[in-house]
Amino acid sequence: MVGFLSKRILLWTAYFSIGSWCSPTSPSPLKNEISELSLPDLTKLNDIDTLKNIWTTEGSAKFFEGRIILTPKPTISSNIENQITIGSLWSKPYKNAPSLKEIELQLTLRSLGKVGDTGAGVSFFIVNDDEKHVSAYNYNGFGGPSKYTGLQLTLDSSDKKFGSVIKVFINDGTKDIQLENDYLGAYKYEYQDSNVPVTLKVGYSKDWLKITADNKLLFESNKINLDSLINSQSMRFGVTASSPK
Repeated sequence: MVGFLSKRILLWTAYFSIGSWCSPTSPSPLKNEISELSLPDLTKLNDIDTLKNIWTTEGSAKFFEGRIILTPKPTISSNIENQITIGSLWSKPYKNAPSLKEIELQLTLRSLGKVGDTGAGVSFFIVNDDEKHVSAYNYNGFGGPSKYTGLQLTLDSSDKKFGSVIKVFINDGTKDIQLENDYLGAYKYEYQDSNVPVTLKVGYSKDWLKITADNKLLFESNKINLDSLINSQSMRFGVTASSPK
């Protein structure tokens, strides 16, 4: 599918479970999945309205053939004045959240279309939305907010320093993240137009944060405390994307 004028960001799965494979005392992941915070088998859905009680879509995101397409290929009727396609999928605040000590999240997605320096990008967020930053945000974080409380991962095809790269960000809600400069870690990673989807995993346990892509270790630290985030009843997950038309 190389040669499209725009990128298409397709989302296959996202799930949330209690337990983490990042903890030194938990070498294997626990699979106590919280279904209310996980996407169901998308291939069995007839339309995206099935998800509306738990998830909300914004912008151009649409459901098609068992996938959520965050930035669809533009049509002739697209607004010519808007040169950026933006789409997102956000979980709604989980008011019945249990008290958590460990979490694991997995996200599977794919980027199809034009490759190289496209100006397109994807963000994956885990945020505490007490201050409603998500509900009233700018779109500077590849279709997501630049100010938030929580964790952000980005997949950027056009970084000036690294080229195709995955970056890790932490924000305490007091600043607008600048994607070029404010990252904790940056890892060159070719994810465009792959034959298989990219699978990101985030694990957290007692100050220990671990992030992998396709089972390759990207980031690991025992000095990041996310306890208040994972125990917040305003915790939300989001996948956002932006792509030039």
